[in-house]
Amino acid sequence: MRASRFLALILLAIGIRAAAAALGHPQVRSTPRQGARDPKTPTQILDENRDSIAVIVAGGDRSLNLGTGFFVQSKGLLLTNLHVAEGMDLVGVKLPSSGSVVWARYARGFDSDSDLVVLEVETAAAKTARLGDSDEVRVGEPIVVVGNPEGLEQTVSNGLVSAIGELNGRRLFQISAPVSEGSSGSPVFNEYGEVIGVVVGSLQSGQNLNFAVAIN
Repeated sequence: MRASRFLALILLAIGIRAAAAALGHPQVRSTPRQGARDPKTPTQILDENRDSIAVIVAGGDRSLNLGTGFFVQSKGLLLTNLHVAEGMDLVGVKLPSSGSVVWARYARGFDSDSDLVVLEVETAAAKTARLGDSDEVRVGEPIVVVGNPEGLEQTVSNGLVSAIGELNGRRLFQISAPVSEGSSGSPVFNEYGEVIGVVVGSLQSGQNLNFAVAIN
């Protein structure tokens, strides 16, 4: 697939989703910050992480995947789900700070069991999300997810950690926050604005049964 053709696909996908987002997402205003470990509102968590969460559009010969990623290092290292980028010819990332689309150069590392990949993105100074300790997470804790479901950028949903289990030796959180296509790779924040998980998918046969792999 030629880069120019794929760029057209990216712009089309993002343009359609952005138009949909403009129809139904009001602006939010930040509230004064509390102490470093004081609980934060979903609005505060969004405002503090707007520039660290990106839209991902990955294209192959016959497919186009939409996903979410977030920066974990200022020199352009972006974490997302492996299934979003795996087998794709090109991976485009819409930078949240400028709105420009850049290319992921290559994968710096991946974990197929956890469905995670770290991509190197062509950006000099990205704002990073703050990582928490997922070993401290307990069932019933409140969480906030910020993602791009169906391309609706920086959509906020909240809920609880409904259950904690294991899959292939990895700690897995069941979460009640709604997620949709395009949310794969979204950061799951605890009430202090720290990333404690990464959205990996949903159980289609159940209602609102969504899962995130623990960040540790």
